[in-house]
Amino acid sequence: MSSVTESVLQNLEKANESVSRTESERRANILQQSKVVLDEQFEVSKVILNHSVPQTKMSKMCGWDSVNTFKKKEEDWVEQGYQPPEMIRGKYAYSPDYIHEILDLAGKPKWSDFNRGTHIINVQNQKGGTGKSMTTINLAQALGLQHLERIRILIIDLDPQGSLKLFAQSKEYKQNDLDQLTAVDIMTADLEGKDSLYQNFVNYGLSHEDIIDEAILNTFLPNVRIMPAFPEDERFSSLHWLGEENLIPRLKERVIDPIRNQYDLIFIDTGPQINPLTWSALYACNGLLVPVSPKALDWSSTTQFLDNLPNQVRALPEGSEGIRWIKIARTNVEEEKDRDTELSNRIKDEYRSMVFNNYIIRSNAFDTAAKNYRTVLDVASSEGICIPRQLRDSKDSVIDLANELKDHLKDIDL
Repeated sequence: MSSVTESVLQNLEKANESVSRTESERRANILQQSKVVLDEQFEVSKVILNHSVPQTKMSKMCGWDSVNTFKKKEEDWVEQGYQPPEMIRGKYAYSPDYIHEILDLAGKPKWSDFNRGTHIINVQNQKGGTGKSMTTINLAQALGLQHLERIRILIIDLDPQGSLKLFAQSKEYKQNDLDQLTAVDIMTADLEGKDSLYQNFVNYGLSHEDIIDEAILNTFLPNVRIMPAFPEDERFSSLHWLGEENLIPRLKERVIDPIRNQYDLIFIDTGPQINPLTWSALYACNGLLVPVSPKALDWSSTTQFLDNLPNQVRALPEGSEGIRWIKIARTNVEEEKDRDTELSNRIKDEYRSMVFNNYIIRSNAFDTAAKNYRTVLDVASSEGICIPRQLRDSKDSVIDLANELKDHLKDIDL
């Protein structure tokens, strides 16, 4: 390599380090600014406040119209070890964690009580820019906020761009040889020798299941968690092509199967390619969700993906999970002046019942929320960071599609 090329690369590395440091500082500042200080010792995120409910609503969620009935029950629970929430500005505010705990104490049935199995949804389209990650995180959040259901949700980010980790709470390790794990780290552990990150966790005495849990990050909701991705995960394809063993089954066998009973719904967010990583997602899933923007070029690329999809699935190794359903979800739909109406309707006409009736609209509210490391569902109109009408319409479109997806899943036998 020439000295000129090496100099160019070193300059790029310096710039990358600066950008990464600046972005980390920006994220930390935004998250800190989104906290509300209630007293000298107590501060809480606006996201948690936005999703908290007053005592009257908590009582009704339990099925009691009388707040006095709820208060009496709460007194009984305290004797069993339950600790009521802090009062915020003179009133009780029940965060999602408390909502779930109380609904369990009240004996309200949840999704897993109906033995529906684990739905593993691969969100995939070879066309980039169709809103796969945006669709995944917003649908997961919308379903996670349906507290009466208490659906246990995991998102596995299999896209090396790794954008979904921005919506999770990061982990930090005091040990220099430990760092954030990804699905690919777990899938390739035995191929990368004694110096692998996975092996470092083994050296500290963690079991395989413990290590998988270390790879999963919490969010503001107790029932929505994220396994992040990083650019280094691209190496999976190289290891697959160069190795003697077929690595496609490993996502299912080494990552999902050991923990599937802990979750009701697992989303897999994939990159805009066709490669061993996306084949791994096809092998592991029992449902396929294809987001598409109703734009001519996007739809043309998507139809090519759909045309080739049967061949990809048939070429998978034996032992795959088996796809029970395929659905198309229209995203980034511009409703203003009916710009996308014609093609949106044509997509529905051509693929009929394979297309969800509801769709996610195009709105600046999604971008604004993402800049604040949130989904639109985590933003309150009173914060003033989004135009109220845009925020309301964006939320409605996500919730409507999430409800249609939920009803669809209830009809699927696993």
